[in-house]
Amino acid sequence: MEILLHGTIWEDSTEQIADILISIRRFDNLPSQGLQLWNDRLVLLCAPQLVHGQSAIRAPEDVLKSNWIAVHGRQEFWQGMADALGIDASANDKRLSTNSTDIALEMAASGAGCIVTTQSLARTYVDRGLLVEPFQTRAKSAWNYYLAEGQASKGTTVAKVRDWIVAEAQTVIG
Repeated sequence: MEILLHGTIWEDSTEQIADILISIRRFDNLPSQGLQLWNDRLVLLCAPQLVHGQSAIRAPEDVLKSNWIAVHGRQEFWQGMADALGIDASANDKRLSTNSTDIALEMAASGAGCIVTTQSLARTYVDRGLLVEPFQTRAKSAWNYYLAEGQASKGTTVAKVRDWIVAEAQTVIG
């Protein structure tokens, strides 16, 4: 059996060459015939050194003094987390932005500020101890991962891989 992983970023291809498509989508832009893989949550993260010392993040208001790292197209994450924390997002004027969640996570891990992202993307950084959650506040995410079959999908192999992905997806958010 051969499995080809074909990744695209910021591309909406009209030609569907893949048998299985996994995409992150906002609730108001769902893929046709897509199956939501899990209910993601938003998490606030920072480098471990930002929760220690004299200028540590100890209360939600402390987040307002930090650099906020945002990802283009996901700026709404910060407003959702600010609402969940009960702070005024407009009170923060220190913002960094990038077009990539990976870059934003690396910036946060290096101590450049705080990031709000989905729990599924943050998990690896938290598990490795590169980022921590200063508060256990998790906000609902408007963005989730969806699985859809390509237009040319057929055969039992594709069905088996799809079923395996769906089963594994149930372990992503615990």
